[in-house]
Amino acid sequence: MCYPEIPIPEKTPMPRPVDIYFKDWQGPTRPEFRRDIDMTSLTGNQKWQLYCLEEFLNMVDPIKIGYTAGVYDLFHIGHLNLLRKAKAQCDYLIVGVSTDDLVGYKGKRAVIPFEERKEIVGAIRYVDETVTQGNMDKLGAWKKYHFDVMFVGDDWKGTDKWNKIESDMKEVGVEVVYFPYTKGTSSTLINETLVKLRNNQND
Repeated sequence: MCYPEIPIPEKTPMPRPVDIYFKDWQGPTRPEFRRDIDMTSLTGNQKWQLYCLEEFLNMVDPIKIGYTAGVYDLFHIGHLNLLRKAKAQCDYLIVGVSTDDLVGYKGKRAVIPFEERKEIVGAIRYVDETVTQGNMDKLGAWKKYHFDVMFVGDDWKGTDKWNKIESDMKEVGVEVVYFPYTKGTSSTLINETLVKLRNNQND
């Protein structure tokens, strides 16, 4: 029977639970998976398959992911020591390198441009992956990289800022490990020394 005078409504697909559940999922974080997967292009079923595969790998081959971040300007032995110690305490080390804009918000300026600093850090054998640090949101970094432990210099220990970060990290099961800075060297000190040497040469 046909009713030509009755318009046929367009079919609206019902939302599937798997699509809803994985709507905001950022994707797998293990190093075996590519970082450039466009999660918005995947269906709920495809996301579910990736999720199950990662969970399986976590069961059969658990890894400890570490994270640290910094400017890494005028790369020196202090930077190397921190990265070496960090790698010794995790299986996979992710290092965030601060952008020039992030460095500039404190009124400072990096001597080495961001892309070169990132390439230098990425060439260090203790570093498994370098990422861009465009802000100071550590909890946001965890949501993106899902690390298990975070490493930082001990000059921040006990400050209001890092007490808050420690509290936030504890809620998501992340340990914060403080390393002592290498005494007698820093990017600031090296830069000041270079300025003095240039000035002396010009006198």
